[in-house]
Amino acid sequence: NVAEHDGEKRNIIFLGHDTKQDIAYLRKLGYDPDNLANLIEFQDTAAMWRAVTGEQSTRGLAHIMYALELESWNTHNAGNDAVYTVHAMIGICIKDLQKKASDEDDEGGVSLLPEKKMDVEKEVKKITKKFVEWDM
Repeated sequence: NVAEHDGEKRNIIFLGHDTKQDIAYLRKLGYDPDNLANLIEFQDTAAMWRAVTGEQSTRGLAHIMYALELESWNTHNAGNDAVYTVHAMIGICIKDLQKKASDEDDEGGVSLLPEKKMDVEKEVKKITKKFVEWDM
């Protein structure tokens, strides 16, 4: 069982893009992911994108990948979309960290403490380097 390691159940995060339809379909098939005791939370890259960009409308995965300058080919293919959704999540997190590291909190939002900006910038560079090295 993938969710178990040494007899212990590992925590699960359900990640998807515009997940409402996916969850509804799973429930229609008789499987409710909410019933998993080790499910920590649901994450939706469409909602994450709206939160980071302030856009009101839901964007497709291909649009988000393009906006993040990440390659994506043959979208709407289950295997590709699963990988691209993980890439989009990482890209959105990096974009948000970069924004928080550079913002001077002009609009009353949350910004990072000055001493943390250097740490974030260093981590973003490290993660971005590893992310770009992935063979897509």
